[in-house]
Amino acid sequence: MGKSNYGIWRTFTVLFDLARLKFLMSFMQRPLQLFGGIAALMMLISLGISAYIAWERLVRGVTLGVLGPSIFLAATAMFLMSILLFCVGLLAELMVKLYYDAARARPYVVEHITNEMERPIHPWPEEPVHPIQLPERRAGGAQ
Repeated sequence: MGKSNYGIWRTFTVLFDLARLKFLMSFMQRPLQLFGGIAALMMLISLGISAYIAWERLVRGVTLGVLGPSIFLAATAMFLMSILLFCVGLLAELMVKLYYDAARARPYVVEHITNEMERPIHPWPEEPVHPIQLPERRAGGAQ
């Protein structure tokens, strides 16, 4: 009988791979739904904590010193993180849009240039001003 190389750590690796595939399949083309949803949840929790602090202060008369300043800092940090997550979602949405738009865009090729001039019509300031000398044309249209 042989020995199996499939250990318990391999199971965790497979589970993480499955979670990553689920994420990519669900939110690859619409990342704002994921990041915006998490941001909205965090903002609701932050506003709930802030409402609790306001209730305790205004109705019950409890000071922030009794509640502990850490609850206020947690609400503030969670609110700021929700704004940042929403911004990350917007940036990811723009990146996905640019990625798929660039894949559909076809580069163009200039086939023919007509009336090509040898130099600009208006010379640069450091260039001496003199008339443009065009090459002479031969009879019959050939050069």
